[in-house]
Amino acid sequence: PASVAPPRNRCTFGVFEPETLFFWDDDCTMGDLGCWADGLHQQCRFCGSGLYHDVACPAARTTGAQSAKSEGVARPVGANSYTSAK
Repeated sequence: PASVAPPRNRCTFGVFEPETLFFWDDDCTMGDLGCWADGLHQQCRFCGSGLYHDVACPAARTTGAQSAKSEGVARPVGANSYTSAK
């Protein structure tokens, strides 16, 4: 049912977010390192450390209600997460 569907355009981890950084990457495709980080969304991607050290986390950060893509910068969407602006 729609009432229990995970949010769109946002990584969803339940109660505990992982310690590894993650972000929303619209360009993530099956087989790309770090994609499917939350197990629900192909675009949710781990980055920055450990196995994912070669996946760059977004560098620019800001806050705001507009989507990061329209702002042209990344914005925090959780304690360890950033929405990528591509």
